[in-house]
Amino acid sequence: MNKELRTIADQMRKHLEAIKTDATFRDSPYYQKGVGGWWEWDASSLAKHMPLLARAFLEEHPADDETPVDEEWLRSVGFLPNGDDLSEFARKIWSKGDTEDYGDKPAMHFLWSIVDHSAWLEAYGTGGETLCLVELATKNTRGAVRLMCRSLGIELKVPT
Repeated sequence: MNKELRTIADQMRKHLEAIKTDATFRDSPYYQKGVGGWWEWDASSLAKHMPLLARAFLEEHPADDETPVDEEWLRSVGFLPNGDDLSEFARKIWSKGDTEDYGDKPAMHFLWSIVDHSAWLEAYGTGGETLCLVELATKNTRGAVRLMCRSLGIELKVPT
């Protein structure tokens, strides 16, 4: 959620707290002094902000977050088979060269096994040899993969 949406969310929280009692409703950012000095709803701001917050929430919490990971979904979000092993899929975290064919530059990948649903970080040296392989604790859900990718700075494609 970006800074603007966080500000809107905070305004909405203040609004909901303010309307709990008539004594504090004027503290709401969604009330404004209207014609003749009467306080009234700022309905246009509410109508504009609520869909933005709902969309941001849904983007951060997709409906399929608890769905188990499978090969089709991994491919749809940009994972590729890890070399000739079709039971492991990889996403590049960083690379000093072309790592799609394990070139001669260092690289690091995030790996996911569709057999045992394990997650790994693998660092490659020159020539594609493994320098370090670390298993990560995770759940077998799409949400867990999204969270791992987000924390590693990997942008996933949006499935079509």
